[in-house]
Amino acid sequence: MKYIYFLTGGLFVFYAILLLFISSIDFGIFCFLFLGLVFLFYPFIRNRGKIKLFFRGFIVLLLLFVGSLETLIQISSEDDQAPESVPYLIVLGGGIKGDEPSLTLANRLDTAYDYLKDNLSKKVVVTGGIGVGKTLSEGEVMKKYLMKKGISEERIIVEDKATSTYENFLFSKELINSSKKIIVVSSDFHLFRAKKIAEKMDLEPYGLSSETPLTVAPQAHLREYLAIVKTFILDN
Repeated sequence: MKYIYFLTGGLFVFYAILLLFISSIDFGIFCFLFLGLVFLFYPFIRNRGKIKLFFRGFIVLLLLFVGSLETLIQISSEDDQAPESVPYLIVLGGGIKGDEPSLTLANRLDTAYDYLKDNLSKKVVVTGGIGVGKTLSEGEVMKKYLMKKGISEERIIVEDKATSTYENFLFSKELINSSKKIIVVSSDFHLFRAKKIAEKMDLEPYGLSSETPLTVAPQAHLREYLAIVKTFILDN
């Protein structure tokens, strides 16, 4: 049994280290590192009768928690059929590296581009501010990316102040001429929370999901579980 703990812990630690090279540093990385160390050192604890019972109970509760949230996420990841009258797409920021979008954000922008090229009357709001240690806003990077793919500048509205999903909608709402119906473009794991936040702000969101890169999917989902708890429990 201890070899399973070692293998699990080693995989978590390896994944946390891998994320340091391919993703931006965030709380999700530290969660994987912490879980990895717990699994690695657990077999060395002596007289662990009560600890063993607690540990197994924790694993069961964790699986139930993850399973429940993942069900909600998967249900909401399906694209909605938006009416033709919806005038705006809102593409939510998802991280940049230098002056280029992250893999996650590039997928969101590619999804938006595919929709925009087939729906020429639509405009798009690209939303995201300047992150810690960055010199460019996500909004500006997103605009340049879409323009390189052929979307005209006149169809792109930049929101460059937001630092959270809540602010994405708060500041974008001021730029869309009081329109309540919007198409929200975000990653499949993110649409559940994004649409709920939009609804709280008296918007009528229709989801358009992009795929999450496999290399960052575990990190993204773990971070989203914690964000859902914060949004719907701690923030209420």
